[in-house]
Amino acid sequence: MNYLRTIVIVSLLTLAISSNLFGEPQPGDIFREYTYPVRFSELDPSSTREGEGLPRLRAASLKERVLEVDDLRHATKAEIVIEYWGGHIGTSGQKFRINQHDWMLIPQSTGTPTPPQCYYRTLLRATVPVPLAQFRPGSNTFQFTAGPQICHGFNWGFYWVYAFTVRVYYKAERPHPTGRIISHSDGNVVDDLPRFVASTESDHATVSRVDFIGEYEDFNWEGDGLYHQWHYYFEQGRIKGHIGSSEFLPYATTWDTSWVPDQDRPIRIAARITDSLGVIFMTPALSLKLQRKGRSVKMYKPSGVPENFGVRVGNKKTCEIEVADDLSKAREVRLLLSTWSAAHDGEIGLNGSKLRDRVGVIHNYSFDSIPVPRNLVKKGTNTFYITSPTKEHAAEVNWPGPVLLIEFRDKAETALHMAPRSDRQWWDSRWHYRVPVTVWANGFERRDKPAEIEIDFAKALDDLGSASRLQDMSIRVVEVNADGGVLDDAVQFQFDSVEAYESRNGSRGILTVFLKGTTPKDKARHFHVYFDSSAGFQAAPPLVQPVQTIQYEGQESFKVVTRNATYFYHKQGAGLASLLDRDGNDWISYHPGGRSAGEFRGIPNMGRFGHPGYTGEAGVTSRVVSSGPLRSTIVSEQPAKAWRVRWDFFPDYARLSILTDSSPYWFLYEGTPGGKFDETAGFHVLSNGLRRSNKEHWSGDMPAPEWIYFGDVGTKRMLYLINHEDDDATDQYWPMEGNMTVFGFGRQYRCCGQYLERVPAHFTIGFGEDSEFSKAEVEVSSAFQNLRVEIGKAEVPSGAKGAGTPLSPRKPRSL
Repeated sequence: MNYLRTIVIVSLLTLAISSNLFGEPQPGDIFREYTYPVRFSELDPSSTREGEGLPRLRAASLKERVLEVDDLRHATKAEIVIEYWGGHIGTSGQKFRINQHDWMLIPQSTGTPTPPQCYYRTLLRATVPVPLAQFRPGSNTFQFTAGPQICHGFNWGFYWVYAFTVRVYYKAERPHPTGRIISHSDGNVVDDLPRFVASTESDHATVSRVDFIGEYEDFNWEGDGLYHQWHYYFEQGRIKGHIGSSEFLPYATTWDTSWVPDQDRPIRIAARITDSLGVIFMTPALSLKLQRKGRSVKMYKPSGVPENFGVRVGNKKTCEIEVADDLSKAREVRLLLSTWSAAHDGEIGLNGSKLRDRVGVIHNYSFDSIPVPRNLVKKGTNTFYITSPTKEHAAEVNWPGPVLLIEFRDKAETALHMAPRSDRQWWDSRWHYRVPVTVWANGFERRDKPAEIEIDFAKALDDLGSASRLQDMSIRVVEVNADGGVLDDAVQFQFDSVEAYESRNGSRGILTVFLKGTTPKDKARHFHVYFDSSAGFQAAPPLVQPVQTIQYEGQESFKVVTRNATYFYHKQGAGLASLLDRDGNDWISYHPGGRSAGEFRGIPNMGRFGHPGYTGEAGVTSRVVSSGPLRSTIVSEQPAKAWRVRWDFFPDYARLSILTDSSPYWFLYEGTPGGKFDETAGFHVLSNGLRRSNKEHWSGDMPAPEWIYFGDVGTKRMLYLINHEDDDATDQYWPMEGNMTVFGFGRQYRCCGQYLERVPAHFTIGFGEDSEFSKAEVEVSSAFQNLRVEIGKAEVPSGAKGAGTPLSPRKPRSL
């Protein structure tokens, strides 16, 4: 008992010393991060418990793990950041050592009424200062270990380390990138959805990434028990849970503050600028004040969070959340919580009413944001509960427990804000220029269609005789009626400057405008595109989330999340390994090995290019050139073999453009419709309405327009694939070994080789929510048939030279 008491005291003392270290690094710091990205477990070496798997775990205890730390020149200090699951409840003595030096305790969660080991916890940014002298240039060895359970024990001290990162700090003379946030000034007031832009400089390397982070009050994603801090965490060394990232110019992101709580003190914003050599500089912090108009978001924290907050075999456990405010103006409610292995079976709820059957994932952590019916929440004490009948792993609720977020909104202010303002010919006098744009449906009904408009703001300014330069933050798209009356002054849009076009600050590019709702096939939509050399706008919530970089099915990958699909794209393979629908069903299901049961699957599988899993000679380089909110773009290229392709991911579909090729090629869908290939229940339909079972084999040139969709009798959802340019090449479908589809534009297997040679060429894939042909045809046609766009002459307000009248051309300037 004395030993256990000592463990608790030492742990609490270490926590008290180290708790103020959460949130490293600080503005102005220069550092590098070296990550060991492989998950491993540690078993208490003194445990005498026996059982299946325990001999293997015992043999793996105290294993030395090697991490290269190759640059200690100009180093000033170091620390280690550990991502870990606290493991079996009560596990103590979680510690590590470097190069056989003294053991150091891993920090635990803060704020627990009793020892933190007695609470379930997943800490994703546990930071420990380490004496710099313990490191050596090159290979360093790391050992981790666990102690016994000090509460709720069953003789099995055990936990997981997801990854650990060594962070080395440097003196100012160490070559490093620099920069600052230029979109705001210190002390500015911001409303919802602020957009941040950073300027960067680097004399010794190129800038590869900018991550924006904020210090403010929010849900404790990090697991350390602190609600107010620099909010971000790590996932195998990759930053997550932060404001946003950008890997291309302009280095900008829009912060989705929809559910960020109101702040009673200023927010601090900074950027982590990373160069191509891995050196990171954290910019000076801006102090900003969040002031919303017409809405408020409040966070309510839990109390009475129990130790051992896990349930199985019929257990039920609760905690309370006190709501002190009047709820008469409450509009939406969300429950946020962090769990571990909560998805086996069970129920979570509030005030006796079920919210979900289960949450989270199995044997891993999960963050869940769950809508709560407004009428379930009451002023006063609200009781959260979790229960589970499973005999499998317990469903664990992580410290510091769930919170409620409640949005309050003034309905009168909302109605006034949304009222049409058709009496205003010039929408806002703060903007000095606009370009009228008309978009015709062009013979096909359109539903929530992104319209891509080639626009040159530099030329528009030249035509107006203005020497100004576009400030891309000033762009605003307003929908108007045929008479110019304002219909919608917050149209969702995205502007992407043309690559390598810098003569006028990237003023030429593609403006993607969201045609919200239904546009009849014979109608047009009218827009005014306002722009200026200053000012700003508030962006709408993204329909395409920022691209993430993750490890997936054996390869570093891009994860693209849109409103109706999630795409997993292998960076070297240049192919889609998974395509998940809204319900999480994988319509591709690539896995290494297994032939047609795994490794043969993918999109577009173009022969010697574009296949998940490819590496080496068949591998390519892939990079993100644009990331949301309406479109994310990935370019993959293999210059030695003349391949270059671009994927554009939109809210409801994705388009592949083949820019250069090592022809000939084909485009394949090899996968699992609905999540599991079923020859009997599955079917596919061609553009002429011909429907076939997925048991049938066929080949031949498809009728124009060349598109097909796959479905299953068990669901109304379908996946369509489109070849934009009609051709006379042979197309084919056949089921392979009962495991997957083999459908190809331009391929007939075991006969005639590869067919497609057109460059550029375009293919689109997407989900539709109704596989009945008449509805599917509208969905598919809307996705790929061309719109007709007309761009008018740039205009200035009537106060300048008269509404709709260009300024006089400026006189040539003397040299």
